[in-house]
Amino acid sequence: MHVEIARHALDRVPLSVIFDDSTMLVNLNYFFMRDRNLVDGQNRRWQDVPVVHPESFVREFAEWSLEQGVKGKFSVVPCPAGLGRLDEGLPLFSKAQQESWLKMCREMITPSYDITPEMITHTHVVDLDTFKPLESGIWEQYDWNHLPTDREELITDYIATACQILHNVGLTPEGVTSPGQHNEDRRGFDAFKTVVSRLVERDPNGERTRWRKCSEIANHAMAREMAELSVTDSTITLDLPVRVPEFTLRVTGAPVRGVAVDGQPLTSAPTRAAFEDNSFYRDGDVTFAAFAPGSRHSTVEILH
Repeated sequence: MHVEIARHALDRVPLSVIFDDSTMLVNLNYFFMRDRNLVDGQNRRWQDVPVVHPESFVREFAEWSLEQGVKGKFSVVPCPAGLGRLDEGLPLFSKAQQESWLKMCREMITPSYDITPEMITHTHVVDLDTFKPLESGIWEQYDWNHLPTDREELITDYIATACQILHNVGLTPEGVTSPGQHNEDRRGFDAFKTVVSRLVERDPNGERTRWRKCSEIANHAMAREMAELSVTDSTITLDLPVRVPEFTLRVTGAPVRGVAVDGQPLTSAPTRAAFEDNSFYRDGDVTFAAFAPGSRHSTVEILH
């Protein structure tokens, strides 16, 4: 009997989408184009761009993501365009407007998306004491790689501050995003809907793919990489420093009548589409078993 940890949870290829340049209510493109024109002398038509991304649009996007099971990463810029820290309030909006957006994000975005800061302003690099642009005038998008490498604490403090601001408003980040700039509007949302619908057409029963947060993909990869596995007769012994749901084993070279994890039998899935956590599925001479380990050391029995 040969046993290995499946490359992907539930033997489904993970799908994940990354949405950058987002923040609370503010349309960063408006301020980026307005302020960048003063730096490079270009004539971007910032006046034609809305100042605000209304909560209603983000809520629509969040509801659709939940309905479709779409997952990924969603940026929230902590001090958009230097207008103000999210944990201290933006002067453009009332406290009620801001609290409403944050509540919506906590309840409707975070179930589907990891939250990350895209550094602090997404425009100017700011002084961490004053939150005013540095006298050098450097920008996060263009000069991030030029920050002084001989003063590592400047970088780590900058990133830590970005993360702390989001944590203070209940959006604890799962990682960080390096600053970049994209110009998106509802056309982007509509195009993404088309992409998702075509993916569904290719895999209508969800047998081959599964939407995941970026952190879910990373956690499964860590669990797989750090796990130690040994096989004696029909017993699989696992040492799992990192434990994740839907931890999946692939068994070949032996007929499988049943699977038990730490004495608890797994349910037999009749189809690949029905194969979920705490079940096993036979696909020809290959058997997959998925479960959520209850402790670092687990024992899996293969019943012949």
